[in-house]
Amino acid sequence: MHMNLSNISKYIIFLVFFVFLFFLYIYGCYKDNFDTVDVNEFEKIIKENNVMILDVRTEEEFKEGHIKNAINIDYYSKDFVKTCKEKLKKDNKIAVYCQSGYRSKKSSKILSKEDFKIVNLKGGIDNWRKYNKQTVK
Repeated sequence: MHMNLSNISKYIIFLVFFVFLFFLYIYGCYKDNFDTVDVNEFEKIIKENNVMILDVRTEEEFKEGHIKNAINIDYYSKDFVKTCKEKLKKDNKIAVYCQSGYRSKKSSKILSKEDFKIVNLKGGIDNWRKYNKQTVK
């Protein structure tokens, strides 16, 4: 079968459109459903009403110093999600951090899928301290 130039053009346009839709779908599936913010933005957010601060580091790390009013729920604990559901309120914004940002990002993905409103601190408490922000013991 011989395709004329008009049919080839239509085929290429269809193919480009299909590939574009495919990438939109993939992007939507993997896009984070939470914001990751810098230290200054995080500091503003935790001062708002109805914000709970969640430290997902180990208990030992938490005792070494944490952001004031933070709740400690260890990301590595076997009941992480269950404990979060018991201690956190879904109508509150949850400001999440860890040591360097890795665990908080993983935690944020998990909790946002559980319908929590999440904001993640970029660079964790290491970054918080780098900007001389206050911690408590």
